Amino acid sequence: MEAQRFPDSPDHHKLSSTELKAGEKYSQTTIYKFLPM
Repeated sequence: MEAQRFPDSPDHHKLSSTELKAGEKYSQTTIYKFLPM
């Protein structure tokens, strides 16, 4: 399992940018919740 941005986001201006410029900070939290079936 891997959480990430859309790979073609640079081609779609409505999607959030994946570019991280010098001096900028990036933080992301991913939470997985597993339930018994």
